[in-house]
Amino acid sequence: MRNLIILTFAWDKRAARFQARYVSERSLLLLAFMGETPGAYWVRHRFRHQICIQSFLRNLHVIAAAQSVALLALLTKSLS
Repeated sequence: MRNLIILTFAWDKRAARFQARYVSERSLLLLAFMGETPGAYWVRHRFRHQICIQSFLRNLHVIAAAQSVALLALLTKSLS
């Protein structure tokens, strides 16, 4: 799955360079929501892509926080 988000971000970056049809912000965030949040942060930094779009970063942070809370809840429940 990590390869999917890397390829999707790379495709979107290439599309932005050539003013072609791009991948929607919603699709990129959906991939992050499906468990690729660490990959989304890495590839965003690596390709310097989506770095100026504050709404994307804010939504990515919200997804990461929600996933962290869900993971903490699962771990807490399994320990009790």
